Amino acid sequence: MPELPEVETVRRGLASHITGAVCTGVDVIDERILRRHGAPAAPHPSGSEFASSLEGRRIVAVERRGKFLWMPLVELGYGVQTARPLNVQTAWPPQSQPPSEALTAHLGMSGQLLLRESGAVQEAVSSVASGNLLRGPMLPMSSVDPQQGPAVYAQSRDVQQGNTRSAEFGDDRRSRMAQALAGPHVRARLALIREDERPVELSFVDQRIFGRLAVEPLADDGRGRLVPSSVAAIAPDPLEPAFDEDAVIARMRASRASAKSLLLDQRLVSGVGNIYADEALWRSHIYWARAGHDIAARTLHRLLASVREVFAESLAQGGTSFDSLYVNVNGESGYFSRSLNVYGRAGKPCTRCGTPIRRERFGSRSSYYCPRCQRRR
Repeated sequence: MPELPEVETVRRGLASHITGAVCTGVDVIDERILRRHGAPAAPHPSGSEFASSLEGRRIVAVERRGKFLWMPLVELGYGVQTARPLNVQTAWPPQSQPPSEALTAHLGMSGQLLLRESGAVQEAVSSVASGNLLRGPMLPMSSVDPQQGPAVYAQSRDVQQGNTRSAEFGDDRRSRMAQALAGPHVRARLALIREDERPVELSFVDQRIFGRLAVEPLADDGRGRLVPSSVAAIAPDPLEPAFDEDAVIARMRASRASAKSLLLDQRLVSGVGNIYADEALWRSHIYWARAGHDIAARTLHRLLASVREVFAESLAQGGTSFDSLYVNVNGESGYFSRSLNVYGRAGKPCTRCGTPIRRERFGSRSSYYCPRCQRRR
């Protein structure tokens, strides 16, 4: 499941390319992605209803809370508001009005938002069908010359080596992205016109169909921020200005739940998942099953500081990718998996003390920890 750094990486990519863009067309290929998150049996809009709620509207920002992503919408003709994040005090031009709805995107387990110049999707379909899998240089969207062709791809960089990877690797990535755009897992496509009048296509690709797209009303979250209705009960994440660390720690110290369970409680701290919880607990020398009420406030402050540190380091490397399911909008994988200290390293030496990392069952998942650095008491 993508966690905060992965979703923030996608948000940054979208914000830099489609803020101010107008939706000119929507193709819903699989209506299952329109089901309500957490309530798949509930009524949901048809593909045509979803399309009509988007077409002719402008995306004025790309925002995130925790693992949730949304794009506030205004009617065509209203200007772009550059403030991030939008809130109830945001000043709008007199002839305009604040957005009342947003396009929300929940990536689920395998959702991807892939951005391409208009025409690149058809190019991908044709190339896959012909067996000629798009060879040639891969360019980030920001540096594509419209005169050189429609495809938008990004070079992959090896973060540890600091060098751009070989053309052979790039060709392989380009081939796989072409197959993703042309394959059976594309669930919806949005045609957009950017402010510079360049047409682009935003594809929602989801292999397992746990992701979701929706148009939802925006409302004040009680802290002055406009958020979609599905996000109203989600707590601020540790990177938000609204995050009240003292209040969070007070609730943690009043709980008998494990430290890891508290980190994963999206009503308390949003954006943290299994990977980053284990990493932050290791950095803070806290055993994952230790109860919140048994941990000193200063230690919990250190834990939340570690959460922010591991988020920042992961963001610098584009997030964590273990397979091809998590990529950014240009199809690139993140490299933070190379910097993990405990997650997925059972039996390997602790990078701090050399003790073999242990794995313990945590519900239906696993927890990884160092028995020496993270003592039970």
